[in-house]
Amino acid sequence: MNRSHFLLTAIISAFITTFFLATPTFALDGITLQISPTSHKIALDPGNEYTDSVSIQNLNDQPIKYKMSLRPYQASDIFYNPDFTTENNYTQITKWITFAEPSGELTPHASKDIKYTIKVPADIPDGGQYATIIAETPAQTQSGSIEIISSVGSILYAHIGSNTREEGSLVSQNIWPFQIGSPITTENTVKNTGNVDFDVTTTLKISKLLTGNTVYDDSEDPLVQTVLPDSTRFIRSSWYDTPKLGIFAVTQTTSFLDQTYDLSGIVIVCPLWLTLVIATIIALVIFLLIFNLIRHLKNRARRRKSLN
Repeated sequence: MNRSHFLLTAIISAFITTFFLATPTFALDGITLQISPTSHKIALDPGNEYTDSVSIQNLNDQPIKYKMSLRPYQASDIFYNPDFTTENNYTQITKWITFAEPSGELTPHASKDIKYTIKVPADIPDGGQYATIIAETPAQTQSGSIEIISSVGSILYAHIGSNTREEGSLVSQNIWPFQIGSPITTENTVKNTGNVDFDVTTTLKISKLLTGNTVYDDSEDPLVQTVLPDSTRFIRSSWYDTPKLGIFAVTQTTSFLDQTYDLSGIVIVCPLWLTLVIATIIALVIFLLIFNLIRHLKNRARRRKSLN
């Protein structure tokens, strides 16, 4: 394997390892497992029990074994790359959950509801608790000695007690006035200073500047992102069908808790080649202005010298 093939393989492997729980289905060499729902929000009371279930499905033509487990759920950075290893006060729920059927076998294309029970300690403080319910196939031998493990996850958002604190603030909101190529993109950053998660709803309304005609409005299907307590989330919204050239009026609306923020601006969209041409022309004009100014100063200096 040459160096370029090795590098490509390493990049693909890192991508799969990082994001295998970000989608409901993950497949490797024909071993495919699915779980639903992919996320679930529940309300719990200290000292009580709660029972629910997730559904797992075998999408293969052969039977597979499965195993259920739990991992904490947090965000590793403002871009919300998932963190399934960090344990803190918001991930204690992983110690309270038991499965009625923690392992078993699924026949081809069959599904099964896996019940789980949450026993909430009586002395737990009010606030949020977060975990990922994992369904995975144990190590199997397929095509010789190759070991394959397929994993999927369902994120559990739990609010404990009635004295939760929902607090947050808008850190920043940006509409870049000049954007190279498609899509038109806006950004906002929201900070959660409370002790439970909340959802941030972002909508975009885009119109042609010259005609006023609306070309994009996602208010019927807005972008909704969850922000965990004691964390900050960077959110990017985009219009993926943006033409390569145009001038648009853009309005971004950010809503969370009881707060709503509107930001409007004019966006010029320009393809990269035209941007380079414009930049070259501007640089050439600046160069000519400086060149002429220097020549003018030199000529004036010569005239003064000749007069003396």
